[in-house]
Amino acid sequence: MKKTIFAFVLLAALVLSLAACGTAGPTETEAPAVEPQSAAPQESEPTDETQPANTMTAYRADGSAVILEDGGDGTTWIDENGLLYYLGEDGVLRARGFEDLYIETPSAESEPVRQDGERFEAVIILEGMEEPVQYEHIRNTSLGFEMDYDYENFVRSSDAERERFISGWDDPANPENYLEVTFSAEDAETAAAAVREALSASYELNESVRELERAGSCIRIEASVIKGTNNMADQIQVVTIIPAADGCCVAAEHYSIESAEGIGRRFSYMLNTLSLLEK
Repeated sequence: MKKTIFAFVLLAALVLSLAACGTAGPTETEAPAVEPQSAAPQESEPTDETQPANTMTAYRADGSAVILEDGGDGTTWIDENGLLYYLGEDGVLRARGFEDLYIETPSAESEPVRQDGERFEAVIILEGMEEPVQYEHIRNTSLGFEMDYDYENFVRSSDAERERFISGWDDPANPENYLEVTFSAEDAETAAAAVREALSASYELNESVRELERAGSCIRIEASVIKGTNNMADQIQVVTIIPAADGCCVAAEHYSIESAEGIGRRFSYMLNTLSLLEK
């Protein structure tokens, strides 16, 4: 009897022990932290404001914009009407007989508009040195041009067919050193052919293209070597033919070989101020 009771007690203890083990579950584990993901970079949308590489925005004197297309040679630009502009070293775009355009919006510091007869001082380089020059601005609507001339060193002589700027040291009736500006109704190439024919009788000619700051691309014919020799002539002639809408402007420089670095350079600066007018 005692053995039966003892076996029953052991069985009960075993049952209770198993029941306690069944109620205990595995411990819960924390879910791993989720790293926040950065948003994928978005590609920038192309805009219509991007200007094609072969165009440029230029500006009129009043600040209005003009879109120009590259002329293909690095110095010329064309507007929507097909008008050809030349870009000068001063950043001004010029077309013969038309208003200038600017690569930056014009401001109060833009190049002033000179009045006929206005006098002012400028600085040029002669033999590597700066030299102040007294200029007078002239406008000749009948010949179709305006320019600045050095009134301290040259005397102006005008008539219906020409403007002359004669060295103050010369006899005005028989000058040796002077710049003469005329107008021809012929186109630039026809006028250049006549100049070649006239000068080639006595000179070996050197022809090139000259880019005037305010008048654009021109034909330049230099007569400085005596024909059939390698000797420099005593008197040099340099003729610049400037195309215009209704013909051409012809600027002929005359000066002695000794004056090439002085008077010749002064003439060159004067021609760089020349621009065409509507006649």
